[in-house]
Amino acid sequence: MTRSERMQPIKHLADTRERDAGAGVAAARRVLEDREQQLAQLRAYRAEYANRAAHEGAADAVRLQNYHAFLARLADAIRQQEELVAAARRDLERTTAEWHERRI
Repeated sequence: MTRSERMQPIKHLADTRERDAGAGVAAARRVLEDREQQLAQLRAYRAEYANRAAHEGAADAVRLQNYHAFLARLADAIRQQEELVAAARRDLERTTAEWHERRI
């Protein structure tokens, strides 16, 4: 048995690990893109809601209080989504580093 024949199972294992790591990078990238899209949608909705409310004119005290409470909830949702985006970005960086390690 030649040396290259003996190394074939090791090469196959390395190729499989690299391919798996590449799939992990692709999945992490999709998660990041999805979370960034959700964040953009939340920000757009907040801007649209604030703009629409500004054009509606005067409001009574209860309506104004509800408006501010809803904007606060939207701000909380945006902060939470920003944290999810940051976590997804870190995960993508980690999986990319693992993929690079397995390519060597």
